[in-house]
Amino acid sequence: MPTEPGRPGPAGGADRSGGADPAGGVEAAGGAEAAGPGAAGGAGPVGGPAPAGGSARVLLVVALGGGLGGLARYAFAGLGTAGTIAVNVLGSALIGVLMVLVPRLHPLARPFLGVGVLGGFTTFSAYALDAVRLGGLRAAAYLLAVVVLAVAATALGAAVTRRVLR
Repeated sequence: MPTEPGRPGPAGGADRSGGADPAGGVEAAGGAEAAGPGAAGGAGPVGGPAPAGGSARVLLVVALGGGLGGLARYAFAGLGTAGTIAVNVLGSALIGVLMVLVPRLHPLARPFLGVGVLGGFTTFSAYALDAVRLGGLRAAAYLLAVVVLAVAATALGAAVTRRVLR
């Protein structure tokens, strides 16, 4: 599930073989691309900590994308829990699409779209806050349902994109 800005992101994430990925994100073993360390089981869904040697260009596109993603998320702010679910499921579907498209895109596409736009768009903190507000069994059901929906949306986004590109 995608993360929020300020959390570890793919900009400067490392691949599973231990090599740095200057474009940010993860290249899974066997050549499969993932959206970020978290998406591939690393430090965060759409990224890990920015590398100490991260280029200014990467940081700039992450910041620009994060701003755009945050603005897009704000459009859902008045919807409460339904808005949180919508942005997290939609963002997860879009990260699935991005995982498939990134190898075909510019090297800055992943930090801009994955860490920036989708990181700014999705919200883990609102998800957690919603769960606290719901409390008890409703919170547990909410937490589980959103994770299941988000993972399914990611898989569906990736599958549909692969099918379209054939």
